[in-house]
Amino acid sequence: MRVYLDPGHGGRNTGTKVGNIQEKTYTLAFATKLKNALHNFYKDFDVALSREQDSYINNPDRARFANEWGADLVISIHVNAHQRADVGGLMCFHVDAVGEEIGSKIMDCAPRGLKRTKSKSYLAQSDDWTKDAYACIEGYNAPVVLVELFFASNPSNLKQGTSRPGTNAMLSAIIQGITLHETNLYFNGKLEDGIDKFK
Repeated sequence: MRVYLDPGHGGRNTGTKVGNIQEKTYTLAFATKLKNALHNFYKDFDVALSREQDSYINNPDRARFANEWGADLVISIHVNAHQRADVGGLMCFHVDAVGEEIGSKIMDCAPRGLKRTKSKSYLAQSDDWTKDAYACIEGYNAPVVLVELFFASNPSNLKQGTSRPGTNAMLSAIIQGITLHETNLYFNGKLEDGIDKFK
């Protein structure tokens, strides 16, 4: 399976900034950790990043790179913010049924403190409050999920999201979403049996 990780923002587009935290820097570091974790967990996965340094790439180019590479799944990584400091939690956005299933699994596996009351991925559309998410995940040929890891504007979220246990828990949640997708592909006959990998 080819998994394309898209760390949000970059270059002149810094994204959310709270204190010393810049979204563009955090998402790149997190996506790199996720890439390494996937390589450790799935030896036969191909994993690529949309950017590996602090560079600006527009959304259409991110999608084009993934499509040309032949991505089977896309995970877009972001950090959220809100005017109210009490708003928090890990959120996922999707544009199709497969993305919804993966995103809902990720939200359901979110760690305590980042798990929202409703563990259901949000449909991203171009004409409502989800339009910014939609702009980040339109144009992909593969199923895509945008993950807003936590709210940097929420002090408790920020503390958890920048801690080692919190980071590991978020990595685990995303991997469980990807594992669900792989399992569904296998049982639907769309994935070869990889049992020989264990010999």
